[in-house]
Amino acid sequence: CVETPEESLAALPLLPADTTVVTIEGGNHAQYGDYGDQVGDCEATITSSSQKGEIKYELRDFMDSL
Repeated sequence: CVETPEESLAALPLLPADTTVVTIEGGNHAQYGDYGDQVGDCEATITSSSQKGEIKYELRDFMDSL
């Protein structure tokens, strides 16, 4: 993977205390940005469309909370 879940969690102390972390199971780095395969990226186990749908839902939920 481009970054393992363990690496991401280790970096949490560097983020603001009120940071919300959302995990998209089965997604990968390349599908998040939609810019093609990335060296060292994990293979996604969900479709790009499914991943984008989850991202849209989470972003809408976040924006509604503001």
